[in-house]
Amino acid sequence: MKVLASLAFLWVLTVNVRAADSDSIRIVKDVEMIWQSEFNEEEKTRIRKIMYTFAVQGQRLLGKYPYKLRFYIRRYDADWGPLLGCYVKFGEAVRGVYLGVDMGYPTADFLSSWKVPHEVSHLALPALGTQNSWFYEGFATYMSRQIMKANGHYTADQCDSIYRQKFAEVKPDFDQDGTFLSVILGQTANYNYSAFYWGGASFFYRADEILNSKHNTNLCAVVKTYQKSQRLDDKNLLMVIKSWDAIVGADVFSSLMREYRNVEARTVMSRF
Repeated sequence: MKVLASLAFLWVLTVNVRAADSDSIRIVKDVEMIWQSEFNEEEKTRIRKIMYTFAVQGQRLLGKYPYKLRFYIRRYDADWGPLLGCYVKFGEAVRGVYLGVDMGYPTADFLSSWKVPHEVSHLALPALGTQNSWFYEGFATYMSRQIMKANGHYTADQCDSIYRQKFAEVKPDFDQDGTFLSVILGQTANYNYSAFYWGGASFFYRADEILNSKHNTNLCAVVKTYQKSQRLDDKNLLMVIKSWDAIVGADVFSSLMREYRNVEARTVMSRF
């Protein structure tokens, strides 16, 4: 009965999913809403629709996560947009996406926001520590737009145009002495989070280009395979990089990481 209920619920509530296939059903069965504020049933139904959409498309792209995907939902009414205070926790007992929602906004405004896809993307990786925040924030920034593209919010050309435009906007911030790594870590000291997030995203854009042109695959396919193999075993960034290279069968990610750690920032960003 639970399987049938999940199937029916998926058909009714999930938007932009082509079919209620077995993967989608498995994803929805492992999505859990934890209500941290009072919501009526109509509001809960609307929130489920939104979260199921991103959970299904996110994991169709990045692989079925090897644990329940939990959304911790609280209410706020500050009129600052549909979502506020979005973040993730990685500890097993508290793992999930934490969201503040303003129910005064229409569903379309939630679905057009990058915030839920961003946080869902974070959970495709293990906790990597604050010293590697440029990497995991860049990953989530890059992948959030991939999820939005899969949801039909962007075409492939529009998505690529967004990446290119954002890289162009932050490029002047990297026109200074120092390696890419040292310069991007300095961006947070100046509260330049746009350069921090999009500079990090450039790593994954470059990786995707290399995978497509030289290895007949793409970043989403690598991460999707990763969920089935080393996701729960890897504990640090080096392990993640080694796992991804092993999936590809080439040192794509380790080679790119050496560039980002050792080459001057302006040279790295000159690729765009």
